Amino acid sequence: MTELTIKRIKAFIVDGLIIGIPLQIGTLFYWDYILKNHSEQILFYALTYQFVPFLLYWFISEYFFSATIGKKIFKLKVVVTSNRFFQIFLRTLVRLLPFDLFLVLINEKPLHDKLSKTSVEDYQK
Repeated sequence: MTELTIKRIKAFIVDGLIIGIPLQIGTLFYWDYILKNHSEQILFYALTYQFVPFLLYWFISEYFFSATIGKKIFKLKVVVTSNRFFQIFLRTLVRLLPFDLFLVLINEKPLHDKLSKTSVEDYQK
């Protein structure tokens, strides 16, 4: 694994903590309410609370700042080649595929980079 790949994995973990911890805390407070009052929509609420915040975080961070907080900490940035909105939007959506990140272990580039024609670079060097 390259140094860039290791930094990307670390940045992903930091981003997961930044979004995941507040989501779990929120879930602790509202889960009983959702179960009691909206049990027929439990799947909707579970998916909404798990995916939407992550997708918004990635899209807004990478579209406006070229990096998430995790990427900023590790001095990484997302590089786009043409239509910034479309490339970042596609990059964000492809992250929903469960096997996306496993490709990093095989060929150093996740599917969301390949399909959106984006790359992540280390700007420290």
